[in-house]
Parts: sequence; C-alpha cells; structure tokens
Amino acid sequence: MLNILKSEFLKLKKDTMFYTGTIISALVPILAIIKDKFLSTPPDEITEWVMNCCLIDFLVLSALSGFIITNLVQKEYQSGALTNILSSAVSRASFVFAKLAIWFSWYIVLLIYIEIVTVLGSRFLYPAQFDIDFAKMVIVMFTKFGLSSFITFIPLLWVTILQRKLFYPAILVAIGFTGILFGGFNISMEMILPASIVPWTAVSLVTIYQIENPYLIIGIISIAVTGIIGLLLALRSIYKQDQ
Repeated sequence: MLNILKSEFLKLKKDTMFYTGTIISALVPILAIIKDKFLSTPPDEITEWVMNCCLIDFLVLSALSGFIITNLVQKEYQSGALTNILSSAVSRASFVFAKLAIWFSWYIVLLIYIEIVTVLGSRFLYPAQFDIDFAKMVIVMFTKFGLSSFITFIPLLWVTILQRKLFYPAILVAIGFTGILFGGFNISMEMILPASIVPWTAVSLVTIYQIENPYLIIGIISIAVTGIIGLLLALRSIYKQDQ
C-alpha cells in the first residue's frame, strides 16, 4: 500500500490539472480578503464576514474537489494504466484506497490553509472584534463543515470508476452535490426534517446551525452512511470491471 501511495504522489508531479485546481482553491480566500480591504466595504460584523468566506471558500473547494478526484481516476483509464493495475498483483481495493488517500490529503491541506487564511483575514479586517476564542470557533466550524462535506462527496469516487474514460459525468455530479450542499444554508424550520435526511444539506445543519435532536442524530447518520455507501459502491464497481 505504501508503494502505491508513493507512486500516486509521483504521478502528481506532472499533473497540470491537479496544480491548476490547487492554485485556484488557494487563491480564493486571499482574494476575498483583498476585495473587502481595498475594493469594497466588508460587513460590519466579523461573524457575517466569516460566514461569507465559508460559503465562497467551500463552494469553490467542493466543486474543485470533484474535479480533482475525477482527474485522478479518469487519467488512469485514459492512459490505459488501469489495465496494468487490474492485471497485476496490486489489489483493486488498494487502488481505490490510494485514490481516496490522495484526494483526502489534497483536501485536508487546503482545508487547513483556508482556516489559517480566514483567521488571519479576520484579525486583519476586524482587529477590534477578533480574539482567540473567535479564532478557535472559526477553526472548529470550518473543520467540522469541511470534513463532513468531504464524507458526503465520497460517492464521487464511485461515479469516476463507473464513467471510466469519460470526464464530465462526475463533474456534473460534483456540481450537483455542491449546489445541494449550499442549499443547506437557507433551510426553513418546516424543512429541517427532510434537510436532515439529505446528507448534503445535513452538513450545514449539523456543523454550523447546530440543530437539536432528533434532527442532529439523523443528520450525522445520513452523512456517515453516505460516505460508507459511496466507498462500498466504489469497491464493488472496481471489482466488477474487466481487465
């Protein structure tokens, strides 16, 4: 497994699309600070500014996350490398877990980066309202939201395996997931139950709005089950494919 991971990291050195997605994701939070400092008037409250950053940063990160995993898997089919992988001693499960590990590593590095930039931006734009407790709140909220979002996007791994050499189906699914994910920011009280059941809208309810039981438990279960099912379907699909 370690050799497979090393091989995956080596492949990234020549992956232009991977670097493009990374640079775009990294620029967005910085540009948000520059815009509010020099080009427009930021909100009066630091909390509102952070929520705006959360919306924009994770909108871009989520969409590009789908782009990254699609690229990681699709290029193996496109180049024919997967034929060698499936006919070698490397287990198909190792292939799936290696792609998941690379995808998650990319995601978690950018998540930490976004948290750092957002905290520094809060301190820079709102020095009078900023304190260490607020910084901790931002880090906790972004971490919970980011990790929960990633779990609900794991079914994309299954889609990328199903589509083989195609590229756009997984991208369209990622955009759909992203749209539903951020629909969770505008849920009325009457829609809390269905929003808790749908994993992508449940992310916002569970991690930001901190809903109470039983909706909290329903949301957590929905998110976890989605990730587990997505991974199991990905494993099932790769084992069913011919060489």
